Amino acid sequence: MPDVTIHDVPQEELSALESRAARHGRSTEAELMHLIHDAAGEERLVTQLERATKAVEAKLASTAVADQAPRRRYRTVEPTPRHR
Repeated sequence: MPDVTIHDVPQEELSALESRAARHGRSTEAELMHLIHDAAGEERLVTQLERATKAVEAKLASTAVADQAPRRRYRTVEPTPRHR
């Protein structure tokens, strides 16, 4: 797994992250991994929703085009007179 290094993190943010990690019973590194995992999961969800939205829009557009197609007209047929 690749390493990530973050430079120049303000002490206030680092202290807040350490407090958060302690509240959740995790190390600071584990808390960061949890935050990264959550953010990546949200991004995957957004991507899936965008794909689903495009698919639905495409389906609706194709249905709208089909609805606008000229309807087939059938010739009316007169009933044949019955002989008595």
